[in-house]
This record gives sequence, structure tokens and C-alpha cells, in this order.
Amino acid sequence: MLVVITGRTTVVEETTHITQWVREKVGNGDIRGIVDPRLEGNYNVNVAWRVVELAMACVSTNSSTRPNMNYVVRELKECLPQTVPQQRRRSSNDAAGIALTTSNMRSVFRPNTR
Repeated sequence: MLVVITGRTTVVEETTHITQWVREKVGNGDIRGIVDPRLEGNYNVNVAWRVVELAMACVSTNSSTRPNMNYVVRELKECLPQTVPQQRRRSSNDAAGIALTTSNMRSVFRPNTR
């Protein structure tokens, strides 16, 4: 999740693991420094915090405190509707990209049939 949120690889700045990098940014209250800069600030900051906190819970060193996947999916689904008003403020040229992104997100969070 941290790779998706940040748009970075698992190793940041050649020697720092992404979890440590995000932990430092969270400690400084720097959500804009965490979220993928390609979004150009076009996101709901409260949702970004919620998703980052969820991602950090998923990488907790104490496995008993990590959320299960049902909880993670439920939380992410709750965040999705909160992003729509922010996305609607974009120009109509971005509408196709938004629809594609939303569609991709839904397919990622839906389990594959076996």
C-alpha cells in the first residue's frame, strides 16, 4: 500500500526502507510529502491521512496489531466515496481517467474468482 500511496519504490533515497521514510514524514505531519506528487495535490487530505495510517498499521512490527484484510478492504471502500467530490472539481478532460482509476481500484480490491 505504501508503494501505491507514495509512488515510490520500497527503498527510498538509496538506503531507507519506505516504512521508515513514511514513519518519519508522519511524525512531522507531512502528508503532502508522503502522497505521490503526480497527484498534484488533487486529493482529500483527510482521506490521505486515513489511508496512510491504515497502511502503516499493515506494516506494524507486532503482527497481532496488524488489521486483517477484511478490515483493510472495508476501510478502503469507505474512503473511496470521500474522494469523489475532490475528483469532480477536475476538468472534464480528466473524467475518463477518473473512471478508469476508480474501475482499477475496484478490481484491485475485489477478489479473483478461482
